[in-house]
Amino acid sequence: MDFISQEEAGGGYRWRNIPYDPLFSGASFHVLCGYRMQLGREWKNQSVRTHYARLYYVEEGEAVLEFDDEVLRLRPGYLYLIPSNVFHRHRCEESITLMWCHFRAEMHDGIGLFEMLRVPRELKVESRQEVESNFRELLAAMEVHSGWGELKRTQQLLGLLMPFLAADSDSLLRHDRASYLPVFRYLDSHLHEGLGLDVLAEQMGLSPEHFCRVFKRDFQVTPMRYVMRRRVHLAQQLLCQTNLKHYDISDRCGFSDTYHFSKVFKQMVGVTPSAYRGQHVS
Repeated sequence: MDFISQEEAGGGYRWRNIPYDPLFSGASFHVLCGYRMQLGREWKNQSVRTHYARLYYVEEGEAVLEFDDEVLRLRPGYLYLIPSNVFHRHRCEESITLMWCHFRAEMHDGIGLFEMLRVPRELKVESRQEVESNFRELLAAMEVHSGWGELKRTQQLLGLLMPFLAADSDSLLRHDRASYLPVFRYLDSHLHEGLGLDVLAEQMGLSPEHFCRVFKRDFQVTPMRYVMRRRVHLAQQLLCQTNLKHYDISDRCGFSDTYHFSKVFKQMVGVTPSAYRGQHVS
């Protein structure tokens, strides 16, 4: 799509239009739920991986948030971001008061925004009063079931996410991850097929070897491992949003059979497809 960079009106007035950004201009955000809670030692879980992202703000108390490669202590005055499809677990040793929400953040073609960004998981807030006000307004808007409520929730969510997005600006410019969009678009439209390294590399005009190297450099995972993540991510969505049988989901996501689907799903999510559906569908 072409975008006009300059326009002219009668009287000689001229202006420049801001160009379309391939990552952010078509991005969409949706808050699934949000609450303020006071929790104790009952707040703990096993390693879990969800198809939505999570945002925590700690008001009082402490807890532990564990990733495969990092352990964080949840502390007052900090925001914590857990992108979708990232293994994590948490536990509270005494008590904690926090505001939290689950949300989706995607580009226009359904690609997860945080898959394209290398954002921090923990940020110390500059103004606790401002963050707490943003979160309270977001939670209040959860009770507004209208288009205005959707816009209000998105507005407050973006305010809370901006420090995380700003923190990635340097690496985004350095690696130009927008150049991977043809790969992700091809991948998402062909997940039901057998996908090899060569066909993904073709989308960027690179050799398979070069493509594998730069992809792992920029995303800390091999291309074929990423393909499997996308298959599982789609399966998570279908389990929660449809009544499809497991064999239909297996076919749509490109698994060879239901046994392979169940095995890989449990390895990557931590529970079976049936258990995952039971946890997220009432």
